[in-house]
Amino acid sequence: MGTYFAEDDQPTGSKDQRGVWFEDGSYVYYDRSAKRLNVKGGGGVRIEGDLTVTGKVSASAFNDGGGGGSG
Repeated sequence: MGTYFAEDDQPTGSKDQRGVWFEDGSYVYYDRSAKRLNVKGGGGVRIEGDLTVTGKVSASAFNDGGGGGSG
């Protein structure tokens, strides 16, 4: 059925974006027009468990977190 919004209380994002936006600036949403899942954590992003990446990986900055890793 969906959700109804008041004219002065529209959801964040465009009609092609579905997700959750938080007051601290964090969000998780899917952009159907860009075919991209977007995630931003105000205090960082933590993934527990196995992670498999297929495709290119790029970063604007790299920090190993002081964990003593090689490289």
